[in-house]
Amino acid sequence: MSSKNTYIMNLIKGCLAVYFIFSLINVSAQNEYHPFVKKFKAEAIEGRVFLTWTTKAGFTCQDIHIQVSGDSVDYFETKGTYFGICGDATEKDYSFILENPIYNTLNYLRLELGSYGYSYTISVRVIKAGNNVLVVPHPVAANSILHFQNPLHERVQLDFYDRTGQLILTIASIDNKIAIGELSLPIGIVFYHLRGSGTLNKRGRLIIESRS
Repeated sequence: MSSKNTYIMNLIKGCLAVYFIFSLINVSAQNEYHPFVKKFKAEAIEGRVFLTWTTKAGFTCQDIHIQVSGDSVDYFETKGTYFGICGDATEKDYSFILENPIYNTLNYLRLELGSYGYSYTISVRVIKAGNNVLVVPHPVAANSILHFQNPLHERVQLDFYDRTGQLILTIASIDNKIAIGELSLPIGIVFYHLRGSGTLNKRGRLIIESRS
């Protein structure tokens, strides 16, 4: 193939790549668009979900139902309602606390807006360790977090050991989670001991994957 033909082929490939990237951006933007809703966000804190959103100018007289689903496809359950107010069509900010989300999985959330249909769907993962230690995801990857109960934010200590019982690393925290995926742990099997004041005294085994 001549250098001219090679140049043309590379130019076409470059244009196609740019088109593909902009197509993905456009699809993402469309998925987060509604003519009467913006800034729809969710944050999981201490086993609850804090929702915020804004209705745009012109939205009026319609109830807003906050809905949640475990898979974004099947039945969405209504968890709360703001009753519509007629006569006021200005832009408004809303907030809602979801007290009992679906634990240890993704929660898919949307707003049912009466005659205006549904908002776009957002998702947030809510982790609740209960009386156990929960590692998500596991085997341990770069984004893995070890979750546990520590409601008073007391000091806890997390020790890691190899198969021979040799201490590898010690971490102290006052949080209820530790980002173990960011630690320099050897690939393979690692044992841990998590302890603190009161009844917190947990031991377990982790599988550490390559994070290269």
